[in-house]
Amino acid sequence: MGTGKAGQQDVILDVDDVVVDLGASIYRTLNAMTGKRLGPEHVTDYYALAAIYGLSNDEMLEALRHERLLEEAAPMPGALKAIEALRAGGNRVHLCTARGFHPRGEAITREWLEAYRVRVDGLMVVPWGERKSTTYRAAGRQFSLIVDDNDHHIDDARESGVVERVALIDMPYNRHRHEYRHGRERFASLAEVADAYLARIGVVEPTPAIDIAGVSP
Repeated sequence: MGTGKAGQQDVILDVDDVVVDLGASIYRTLNAMTGKRLGPEHVTDYYALAAIYGLSNDEMLEALRHERLLEEAAPMPGALKAIEALRAGGNRVHLCTARGFHPRGEAITREWLEAYRVRVDGLMVVPWGERKSTTYRAAGRQFSLIVDDNDHHIDDARESGVVERVALIDMPYNRHRHEYRHGRERFASLAEVADAYLARIGVVEPTPAIDIAGVSP
């Protein structure tokens, strides 16, 4: 099992578009920069976002670094209560984010957590250009659950050998991955994941027709 001190379960949550609603800030800023009127429903490949807006990757990164997107993004609905519920259920909650592209990515994230009075048990910032699984392995432990909105990161987690269960947050850009099924590996929000996971480990009563599947060997 994925355990820490005193038998606690270790859970990893992605930050952007799982805990923090960065997507809304990105679309608002890029729409203002380019005069376009786009939203998540127009994006089927998140990695192609710069091209969709007619920007270079460098221009996209500059916008993320200098437009205060990370600082001013709001929490995802229900996410902060979900973190509280996971910790109250005996889990150690770690955040893992690919904000290593930003020179102050870790500091901004810690400041955001403090501003919203969010308590977590660890924060991991993945260096720019590295896989998240490298950071997972460096932690030196097994994780009971990993939650992310990026299907590539979920694939990476499943292949890493350090996670028992995965949950993909449903977004337009990952809906081509039909193997991630609603209520088993795909969920509408972190709040829904938390409910299903806590039910599975016996902390709360299960919700009918909602499960959370393990990683196949």
